[in-house]
Amino acid sequence: MQMRHADDLLGLTDDDDSDVEDLFSEYSPFPEAERFGFGRESEDGSGGRPASGGTGTLARRRSGRRRTGGATATLADLHRFSRAHVRDMIRRGRTIDCADLAIEIWIRFGDRHGVPVSFRVWDSTGRRWLTSTRSGVHTTGGVRVRSFASTDAFVRWAQINLGARNLIGNTFAVTGGHRRAVAGDVFLWQWRSIRTGRFAATGHTQILDSVSRGTGGPMTDRITVFQGNLPPVVPERRVRPAQFFYTRRTATLSTGPHTGIPVGPGPRRFNAFRSLR
Repeated sequence: MQMRHADDLLGLTDDDDSDVEDLFSEYSPFPEAERFGFGRESEDGSGGRPASGGTGTLARRRSGRRRTGGATATLADLHRFSRAHVRDMIRRGRTIDCADLAIEIWIRFGDRHGVPVSFRVWDSTGRRWLTSTRSGVHTTGGVRVRSFASTDAFVRWAQINLGARNLIGNTFAVTGGHRRAVAGDVFLWQWRSIRTGRFAATGHTQILDSVSRGTGGPMTDRITVFQGNLPPVVPERRVRPAQFFYTRRTATLSTGPHTGIPVGPGPRRFNAFRSLR
């Protein structure tokens, strides 16, 4: 039996987000954008699935040119792309799991804006680290072991071979916390068994959408995220007090009670986007 993650496990309900602002909106008072081979996102670590729905992409359907040459992608571009992509998925009723949502956004953004995207992946069969890019999968010695005929193929391979816990080593902590994060950054969670003290093979990914600042400092802010789940769902919106993303929670998995541990804690950014400003 597959498990549902995060909000179901933590017993949370949705909130209204009418006060949440887009950090890059011209109307916002805050315009600044202030591995491990653990298996996929199912409780038994069984193989994952690609996102359901068609293979047509937001990047191909939207008008506008891909940025190349002197036009450098920015964090504002990532912010806008992530929010638009998630809403397009919702409009089309596309279902997806949590890590797959982030993986798809990152690859599609890189493809559209000319940002080289790569993931470090542990090959448990060959007992070796691999690097996957749009051109294919390579060993640390540079030998190509697989090629991708399309960006869609790259997306599907990455989604099948990476899960939330694998994203830890492919991301870095955002300096300055959530007030410096943008849409497309993520909050990652690990589950640790209260009985054995061991980490579960599963994790959870929530992708940042927007931040509404409180009057009493960062921990009084409210954060809007979107998430996929298992079984796959249309991306779900969640609005939480900022402190939620920095605090451990108790969760009950089918194998027993676990502690949900926020990685960091705080938002994380995909390694390929380290140079974006």
